[in-house]
Amino acid sequence: MGEVFADRLQVTVDRMGYRDLRDKLLPMLQGLGCAPDVDDPATETGLWREPDGGTLKVTRYGQVAAVGASGRFLALLRAASMLGEFLHTLGTEPHKVTVLDATMDVHVDAPPVLEELYQRGTSGDGVQLSRKRVKPTAITKVMGQREDGRESGTIYFGSRKADVRLAVYDKQHERFYHGVEDALPGVRYELRLRGGQVTLADVYAPASVFWHHMHRTLPRPDGVPPWLPGDTGYTLPRQPVLEPLERLRRRLVHSP
Repeated sequence: MGEVFADRLQVTVDRMGYRDLRDKLLPMLQGLGCAPDVDDPATETGLWREPDGGTLKVTRYGQVAAVGASGRFLALLRAASMLGEFLHTLGTEPHKVTVLDATMDVHVDAPPVLEELYQRGTSGDGVQLSRKRVKPTAITKVMGQREDGRESGTIYFGSRKADVRLAVYDKQHERFYHGVEDALPGVRYELRLRGGQVTLADVYAPASVFWHHMHRTLPRPDGVPPWLPGDTGYTLPRQPVLEPLERLRRRLVHSP
């Protein structure tokens, strides 16, 4: 099995708290070479893009501001060893994790895997992500013809509004569609968690929450710690305060 990683994140904060959070995030965004398309603290909205296309987006909903990080943005943070610093900064304000995509890639050919899962989900065995199995009426198959002529695509387990939804898709087919010609065979398991008791700890180390929901669908590897829902005892590692020279160095390293 592959490594589980966070591929999407959304955190909501009080609209007034966002203004303080923005001031804390700006040096980090500048250090990563992110350019602002929108940055309006008066309306609690913003959009920053990093050189590879990842985004950090802030949207106002009533009395809260939603801070959303794309998969590419989170990948950049991991590559720069700054994910802990980013999450620690988010955690300095009262917040709630409202969206987390916990994702795993397995390097096998996708069509047989997709067919087996679909047959299991629509049969008596079923696919179970929580206490109840996913109803066959809540399973959606979106297929098309792959470059080699085989049928492949995506299967969704659970409705769009479900707190736990699973998308399983042909990662190679998706990468070919986006112009990556040397993509290797692969299946992506994308567990989409909405609300519930997910915390920033699950973003930093998502394997526990992923396998808590997926152990009935895939063989769970050894050594995965149990998931602690709503665990408030977790403390993200504190990052040292960066000197101006180090912030400048990071900005140059990540600048296009």
